[in-house]
Amino acid sequence: MSFAADNKVEYGLSDVHVAFMIDPDAEIPSYETPIAWPGAVSFVPAPQGSETKHYADNGVWWLSVANNGHTITLTMMHNPRGLSNRLVGQAMDDNGLMVEYADVTPPHFALMGQAKGSTTDIRFIYYDCVASRPTIEYATIGETTVPKTYTYTISVSPLRLMIEGESRLLVSAKRMAVDGLLEFQDFFRSVQLPSGTPKSPAALRTTGASWADTGYIGNQDSAYEIDFMMEEYQDTTVLNTGYIVARYSTTAGVSFYSHPTSGSQRFGPSIIPYKYDLYKRHRARLDRNGLTVDGVLTPHPSPPGNFTLGYTVLIGRGSNTGLTFAGVMRFYGIKIWSGTSLVRDLVPVERGNYDYSSIPAPENCFWCRETEQYYTSLESEYEYIEAGAVPLSGVVPMGGMVAPPAGITPLGAAVPMSGMISLAAAPEEVPTEEQSVMPEEETPAEDEA
Repeated sequence: MSFAADNKVEYGLSDVHVAFMIDPDAEIPSYETPIAWPGAVSFVPAPQGSETKHYADNGVWWLSVANNGHTITLTMMHNPRGLSNRLVGQAMDDNGLMVEYADVTPPHFALMGQAKGSTTDIRFIYYDCVASRPTIEYATIGETTVPKTYTYTISVSPLRLMIEGESRLLVSAKRMAVDGLLEFQDFFRSVQLPSGTPKSPAALRTTGASWADTGYIGNQDSAYEIDFMMEEYQDTTVLNTGYIVARYSTTAGVSFYSHPTSGSQRFGPSIIPYKYDLYKRHRARLDRNGLTVDGVLTPHPSPPGNFTLGYTVLIGRGSNTGLTFAGVMRFYGIKIWSGTSLVRDLVPVERGNYDYSSIPAPENCFWCRETEQYYTSLESEYEYIEAGAVPLSGVVPMGGMVAPPAGITPLGAAVPMSGMISLAAAPEEVPTEEQSVMPEEETPAEDEA
């Protein structure tokens, strides 16, 4: 790789972008697509930290330096309403009134921009930023008209992540035009992380027409774990379109169910209301103990009682003849436990992939590490989302699911599988003799919608 010659001088400011962080608490940072912010006037980063000198032998024996990030003073001529509202927590009500709330937590984001140089342009990024409310001054018009500007104070904190297997504190990075021409051109398309940063996992994305059959019939000793992100809720005007992973019946069954204002997570006859946040990667587990989301357990309001399920659990539907999930979602992985035995371990694979089998993946689908087979959509094909962000080569940084709890011993029934699930039609539902078959209810109770 060639590196740019040093600039004798650097000047100018343009192409400011903001990329909101999806989950500030995630081990691997992920960001939304950067948003352009036109109208840059000035950008002044002030390093935060301290130097401490330790003396011995009549001199400085050791110098310790603390890098606590930066405080940036950003002045913009343009203040796009939607972007600025999200930065500082303002909102517009139904009557068009712009309201500022004091009880809003400001979002974390990456701040990006470009400066010019005598030899090459420079593009830079600060990874973990929080903005304060802007300073603005209105003044009467005199002989000349002076446009108002908006001045934001932005706090940049070190972002902890693993790089080359070592825990580091990442603050910022920059790229010059000739360090990597393609990476320079793509700089504002996504947030580039240093090389050696662990990749976020691959995902299968559905926009409302993809569903699959796990081939598993569960009971009260089963546990269901899903690693997913909601991007858009289902259509609220159509009932029964919020099933994420489910098999529905009136007094039994299991379901992760989403809704813009609430959601019914069912295990047997027990229902736990829960609303999943948009654009946040959730890890949810549903079993006879209750619903655990991101490590927080919500117990069942009453003992789950009798659990009867005569049909296989589906991904993206409540029944084979029901309605497909009508929102937008990413699946990072799905695990199903039968007692203490892992019976399904589904991971996303891309069409043509050979990583798990000598038979290439027939389409974008799930591969099960337990049954060693593909699970394809029974309607529209999933969209495959590649793992990780674009690596930022050559930059020096400045700075799963757990096993079920003990005591769950009975094994649930699993449907024997061989070969691949049909790409065109759902498998015929044949209940096992050990299971008490419940008639399929195509119209769930109101608390399930």
